[in-house]
Amino acid sequence: MSEEVVVAAFARRHAAVAAAADLRGTGFMQVWLGACVDEGGVERLQALDPMERAARWIRAAGDENMRDALLARGVSERDVTRLERVIPEGDAVLIARGPASAANAAAEVITAHGGMLYELTGRSGP
Repeated sequence: MSEEVVVAAFARRHAAVAAAADLRGTGFMQVWLGACVDEGGVERLQALDPMERAARWIRAAGDENMRDALLARGVSERDVTRLERVIPEGDAVLIARGPASAANAAAEVITAHGGMLYELTGRSGP
């Protein structure tokens, strides 16, 4: 079974949490959430509410470099470079991995919750 990685941004964090929970129904069981923050010109993904159980958080202990977070979750180097430029600071970022056969259903969930789904051109990592 081939896998698909999806990346989306949400202006409203609660919408990202709701989308993460609903993605499980599509078969996307590996879901990560974080908030895009700029720290001295370095984009980072910072953990959101640690009490929320809808998704795994970007490093439970705090935050991680956005580039590393995306690469570690299967986003290609080329896509990471583009995403670093286009994901708005302050937005909640959702990264999910699931069956390629469910990619359309995942896209519908994301857009239904007001998320901006980013088209990925390649895949790398696990």
